[in-house]
Amino acid sequence: MNKKVTILLSRTGENHKKRILFGLKRIRQTLVQNGYELYQETLPENFAEYRNIEGEKIYVGIAEQDSFIAWLEENELLIYHSTKPGYEGMYLETIPARLTLVVGGDETGALYGLLELIDRIDEEGEIPREIAYSDAPVMKL
Repeated sequence: MNKKVTILLSRTGENHKKRILFGLKRIRQTLVQNGYELYQETLPENFAEYRNIEGEKIYVGIAEQDSFIAWLEENELLIYHSTKPGYEGMYLETIPARLTLVVGGDETGALYGLLELIDRIDEEGEIPREIAYSDAPVMKL
């Protein structure tokens, strides 16, 4: 079985932040260890064309800062099944065309989301087919 996955990067560098790049490096290693053929592409100028990229896809972005995430929300492709991620929070969701989204409330939340996805890939041996999961730190004094 030949498993293929494409890591999508923003055209404008919105997801090229230090913690996100670290998380992407880790998830690439995990995907290869789990038998995936790995590709990387820049998002198409017309966001709707992400659907034309074959196979499974992963995109990571920050809520309120990322134009692709905003487009997905506006077009009701990304529908939060809980609250939108806030400070250090994250949300994982599978949307149409086999795209797994990692949405952070900030850069740290995006990294936490990638680490959660890595754990799930390691447990299942593949990218989860359907996921809608959120988490955020609970601050207690």
